[in-house]
Amino acid sequence: MSRSAPNLANYLAQVVVMLSILDPCTGRTVTVTVPDPPASKRTGLRPEPVARPFAPRAPHSPAYVVKLRKAWRVIVPIRGRLNPRVIAREFPTQSAALSWLVSEDGQNGVARERAGSLHSA
Repeated sequence: MSRSAPNLANYLAQVVVMLSILDPCTGRTVTVTVPDPPASKRTGLRPEPVARPFAPRAPHSPAYVVKLRKAWRVIVPIRGRLNPRVIAREFPTQSAALSWLVSEDGQNGVARERAGSLHSA
C-alpha cells in the first residue's frame, strides 16, 4: 500500500486537460491538450486578488434653476443618469426659485430627489 501512494501522487501530478473545440471554418473538432502546471506552482491556495484602490466618486453636479414652460423650476442632476430630475414645484421668478433652492426646505427637496433616484435607477 505504501508503494501505491507515491504512484498515485505521481499520476495525479501528470494530469492533463483536453479541450475539444469545434472549428467553424472546417467543421471539424480540434482537440487541444494542456499540461497541468508543475507541482511547485500548485500550492492548493488561490492567489491573492489584486488590490485595486477605489476611485473616489465624483460629487453630484449642483442643482440649478431654469425657466421651463413659462415658470422657473429647480433641476437636480443625478450622477449616472442621462436626464436630470425636475422638482415638481413652479416659481414665478428666478430669484424666488433661487431663494427656495438655498433654503433648508430646498436642500431637503434636492436630497429627496437624489435619494429617490437610488431606488428607481
